[in-house]
Amino acid sequence: MDKYLSIITNFGCHGRCPYCVVRENGINVPETTLFGLNNLKNTIEETGANIVSVSGGGDPLHNYKEHKYWYTELFAILNNIGLPIEMHTSYLNSKFPYEKCKRVVYHLLTLDQLDEITKIEKEIVRVVYVVEKWMTKDDIDYIYDYVQKSRDIDELSFRQLVNGNFEEEFHLHDYLKRYHKKKWYYIEQNDYNDYYVEGRLYKKFSDIGKLSSNEKFVNNRKAVMALDEEFQRKHGAELKSLTASVHKWIDDEINNGNLVVDGDRIVRKEEKI
Repeated sequence: MDKYLSIITNFGCHGRCPYCVVRENGINVPETTLFGLNNLKNTIEETGANIVSVSGGGDPLHNYKEHKYWYTELFAILNNIGLPIEMHTSYLNSKFPYEKCKRVVYHLLTLDQLDEITKIEKEIVRVVYVVEKWMTKDDIDYIYDYVQKSRDIDELSFRQLVNGNFEEEFHLHDYLKRYHKKKWYYIEQNDYNDYYVEGRLYKKFSDIGKLSSNEKFVNNRKAVMALDEEFQRKHGAELKSLTASVHKWIDDEINNGNLVVDGDRIVRKEEKI
């Protein structure tokens, strides 16, 4: 069984999916950079992954031309260690070289989009639908029959919508479950993969973008230091003047005999026993 490492990208998105789990649940996927690939090889070794999938907090092929160099570097890394790639996208006619992938998973929104799927070479082509409220059993059967007759589509899967509370819906659940691995794959919500995001490894999708306790401490300390620096910049001269005045007053009081040193304290003369 394949062990997946799922790269979660953020190149932006067309925003047409009504069920976006990232948007609806406020998952903070950081912007994808070339620098973020630096730790990929080490993470593959750490997790024991034998295939890398590319998905997104957004669509990984959004504005593909602007991110070609990122994909060139990704393919170079994976080719060097002999790992295949699986692409997840809702872009059906991008300039991206789909044929370089072991599998391309097209995330479709309408029934009409089935007509736009084209196998380019030997890549495995899968279509996946998120089960929305408008879908009926007849729609599910229509999709299945279409895939059965298609020369371009090899696999079919359905998955449940995840709502704004990060909870799975169960529309047509029993029907879809009944024919899982018989007619289609029915994917129930779970963290099946490890997730790689800008050099960091996550075990839970919902944790992406969250800071660890140590990172929160470091960030809080930096914030306190920044506030201190700002206070010093604005009031440093006043503090130095005030401190000098206090020190002079203490010296004067000691010299006048009103204050005395008592161990590690300075007290009024009458308080010392």
